[in-house]
Amino acid sequence: MADPRPRRPATLTRGESAAIGRRRRGRNIAMLLALLALGSLFYLITLVKLSHQVP
Repeated sequence: MADPRPRRPATLTRGESAAIGRRRRGRNIAMLLALLALGSLFYLITLVKLSHQVP
């Protein structure tokens, strides 16, 4: 038979919470850099294509 008492959610210590925040911030910065690189690549490809058009 199941325990009728509701389970308390696990709580994180300050250190664990800070570690999760650091990892999340690192992933966010990596995603920002990847998006900036992709946007720059698209921009450069567009400039090259437009500059090589023959009127």
